[in-house]
Amino acid sequence: MKIFFYSARNAVCDNGCQYLKCSKRCLHALEKLEPLKEMSILPGGSHFNSSQSMNLRSGDLVILYAGNLQELEDLVAIKDVFESFRIVLIVGQEQDINDEKCHLLNPRYITSVGQHVSGLSAVIGKMTGVV
Repeated sequence: MKIFFYSARNAVCDNGCQYLKCSKRCLHALEKLEPLKEMSILPGGSHFNSSQSMNLRSGDLVILYAGNLQELEDLVAIKDVFESFRIVLIVGQEQDINDEKCHLLNPRYITSVGQHVSGLSAVIGKMTGVV
């Protein structure tokens, strides 16, 4: 099983960046976790229409990132694309978690960037067999 990271939007950090909710910040934190060191990054907002997406196979783990409610709605709008993958959903902040919308993506785990990564690391470790 391969692991991929996908965000609803491509991070374009500039002076207006909301660093706490930035997908690059989330990605940087994830890359430090042992089970995710070999994770592939898909272009944000590409709707899986990129050359890297050709490497996706049924059963692969896809970590979805939605920085806010609009990005979550963008992911839900293309939810059919994610049907054959194991999904972990990360949202920008806990108040962005909309249970009804989040569960439309059928994630195996939901967390926010504000929560400690040890729980996420344990879940991914169990899913991948890397503990």
